[in-house]
Amino acid sequence: MSKKRKKVDKPSEITTLQSDKTGWLKGKWSEYLILGSILTIAFVIRLIYLSQIKASDPNFFSPHPGDDIHMYVTSAKQILDGTFPKTPFEYNPLYYYFLAVCYIISGDYNLLFPRMIQSFSGIGVCLFSYLIGKQVFNKQVGLISAFLCAVCGTLIFHEGVLLSTALTTCLITVSLFFFIKLQEKYSLKDIIIAGIFLGLATLSQPNVILLLPIVCMWLIFTVKDVKQKLVLIGVTIAVFSITISPVTIRNYVVSHKVILLTSAGGFQFWMGNNEHSTGTFDFCHPYLEQLQEKMKKEDKGLYFSDVITFAKTKPYDYIKLQIKKCLLFWGSWDIPHQINYEITKEDVPLLKFPFILTFGWLAVLGLTGMLLSLSQWKKCILLYLFIFGYSFATIIFIVVGRYRPPILPLLAVFSGFTIYYLFCRIKEQSWGKMIVSVVLLIIFTGIVNHQALLKRSSQEDIHDTCIKIKTEDGFIIRDASDKWHGGKTAQLNAPEIILKKDFLISKDDLPKIKEATIGLTLGAGKIGSVVFMVNNQFLTTMEAKNFFLHGGIPGEGMLGSISIGPIPLSMLKQGVNAITIHAINGGALGVPVDNFYNHSRSFLSSDGGAAWEKMEGEYMIELKVKTI
Repeated sequence: MSKKRKKVDKPSEITTLQSDKTGWLKGKWSEYLILGSILTIAFVIRLIYLSQIKASDPNFFSPHPGDDIHMYVTSAKQILDGTFPKTPFEYNPLYYYFLAVCYIISGDYNLLFPRMIQSFSGIGVCLFSYLIGKQVFNKQVGLISAFLCAVCGTLIFHEGVLLSTALTTCLITVSLFFFIKLQEKYSLKDIIIAGIFLGLATLSQPNVILLLPIVCMWLIFTVKDVKQKLVLIGVTIAVFSITISPVTIRNYVVSHKVILLTSAGGFQFWMGNNEHSTGTFDFCHPYLEQLQEKMKKEDKGLYFSDVITFAKTKPYDYIKLQIKKCLLFWGSWDIPHQINYEITKEDVPLLKFPFILTFGWLAVLGLTGMLLSLSQWKKCILLYLFIFGYSFATIIFIVVGRYRPPILPLLAVFSGFTIYYLFCRIKEQSWGKMIVSVVLLIIFTGIVNHQALLKRSSQEDIHDTCIKIKTEDGFIIRDASDKWHGGKTAQLNAPEIILKKDFLISKDDLPKIKEATIGLTLGAGKIGSVVFMVNNQFLTTMEAKNFFLHGGIPGEGMLGSISIGPIPLSMLKQGVNAITIHAINGGALGVPVDNFYNHSRSFLSSDGGAAWEKMEGEYMIELKVKTI
């Protein structure tokens, strides 16, 4: 009697990839040698970066008062000397204590040491990206992922900044690895470790809490045994809750209110979702003051209710805002807030090297890899959920560049898959699949670089859309926020130094204008005169001494605001309107450059207007318009 032959399944694409038919990596020693080399490269690159940023950043050891870095540094000192305010945590509580521990270990308040620790955490990110890539795909994809993280300029940059971004990135990556391990073998130890790190990541950046229900949903659908499913979900929630509980308890003790993590969530939610929101960090004045006055009268918070009212009354505008934030999140431009990658890049040679990758590169390769790996979605599902879950957790609030790095190690894994997939397809001469892959790369390149692709050729449309804020009697056109986020200051201290600021007035708005004035945030250092011109026509001359106002930026004179005008309507035109300012008769004027926005509408000339230098950022100047 003949034996029944076993049915042999046709090798799947993932099986082909896992078997390493490329032949370029054989044996564990080769694998470990390459991994060790990658981690060494990551270490050397980060040491070079720290040395260069230390030499080029004047605020390296003394953060600028008023920004978040200064707040964290000061709060960590207050924790150690017992003067930390007895109020609920406003922002990422774990980072206060991370800095405090760094101070204890280093023995002083040296701000180099925590940056070094963050750089080491970056090497850990490379390692765990390799482990995740190897676990989900194969060791080749894992090694490529580790290398991409090692040379990712966006990660390197944020590891050198005293904000919670690098810490959050490392904690999320470690947590995900231990969750991924559960796909092969359910382990109580792994689920406990994963839950602890997810809890710590949430304390480092509170919006990470939205990943907890995603993990629980994943466990529900992947674990078949009901008892085991309930145990794993219960342990995850319990360990997570215990990890974040010290913050919740402290918040209740000092405020007698149940505040799970931080008190700033409602405000940030409103900032990114109100009727006048740009989707990024913008206080939306004067609407914020109006809402806060209403909150005082009604004696309750109205941040969430105001957003709900906006979504109900203007659903189309609300949806359009969410789509805009989605594009901002996945766009190549790193939206600055108090820190600016592009400005830092100008002063740090390492970041200019062509092999240093940015978010845009990994977004294109990673999104492509996510589609190419759909045939093995069961192994990738948790990675998909983490990427889109985290992006959703960011998009529903506000989008700035420093909130995006935590998904970069995961995008690196899918980027590694894309590169390895293309390598295999080329070797197999599978040109049909190659064409599909290239088409996907082109599509995602267009999506990620949509801001550059949408720029048109006409003079009126060279610049990005201006920020127009409605007021009770008109609107305000400006390209900077109303709060200085740090950056350069244009010093007008000689007649040949001229500042130029472009404003865009649409053909629909021009006929409606009945009055226009210039609003400036500025400082002055000497008694003299300052000349204002609009479209090369003289507007007015003012004495610089009139600019001394209340407030201050250390080292930049007195900071305040003033209105210039009104501007004769005959001076204004459709399209680009240029306002120029220069000092004469010994006058001096300092105009801060806000590095939060960068629309290429602020310029400086040192030769009387013969040549113009584009500023990295925007002058804190606005056009105030009253309409008919």
